[in-house]
Amino acid sequence: VGGSGEIPPRQALEVFRRLLAKLDGIARALVRGAGGRELSLEALSTHETGAELREVLAGLRSLVAQVPAASRDEVALRLGQQLFKRMYEGPSELLSLECLTRALEAMRQACPRLRAELANWIGLVNPLSDRDKILHKTNLILLVRHRLVTAAELDHCLSKNLSSSQTASWVDLVLQIMRQCIVEKNAVLQEFPKLLEVLMHCVRNMQQNLREQVLKILKDLQLLSQRSAAEADAKGGGGSGGGDQGRPASSLRAQMSRA
Repeated sequence: VGGSGEIPPRQALEVFRRLLAKLDGIARALVRGAGGRELSLEALSTHETGAELREVLAGLRSLVAQVPAASRDEVALRLGQQLFKRMYEGPSELLSLECLTRALEAMRQACPRLRAELANWIGLVNPLSDRDKILHKTNLILLVRHRLVTAAELDHCLSKNLSSSQTASWVDLVLQIMRQCIVEKNAVLQEFPKLLEVLMHCVRNMQQNLREQVLKILKDLQLLSQRSAAEADAKGGGGSGGGDQGRPASSLRAQMSRA
């Protein structure tokens, strides 16, 4: 893909298929290079396929930009949805998922509307098996990490999942996702008000030992969020938004003490 000429939508789909085939090949090469280890793209930044990956991502950005303006959003959303579905239906190795996330990120740069649609798409995912839940967790963390999904959108999506299936496995999954987002400084606990509300409801129906475990995890996440917010303030801002987002910490403490 190159040049400044426009590409008709049908031709854009053909070019996309070729780029996706290249992306699949790159992902397979990266997985082989990892030698069975669960490595991220950063860990393989010097791998020989790095230049090829950058070329494919540039090709995706260029492809979307060259589609006529009247059809650009429609085409970009159609292609983006294919990438998103592949994150759930294709290879599940972390490197493969990261390649797909990078591809979505590249397309988002050429079509800002794609990010808003991603929030709707994640809301349609309802994993049932443990394997599917683990895959969902990985994908959500990647999407948040690459600023394709916000903490507020994650809060809305996961609170609906947890409300409809208040099982121990869902509680555990939600806590893992929240923790990873907070550890990576992509969110603070107060940015998950809906999830916290549902979690408190779940906690009240748990056996005492499980209730204490969940409350301890939430307390640890609250402390971690406060440290992240303090570090962001010390640096003059930044991070996910600081500890004043969502409910104040005192409100969270009160809610947890009533559980």
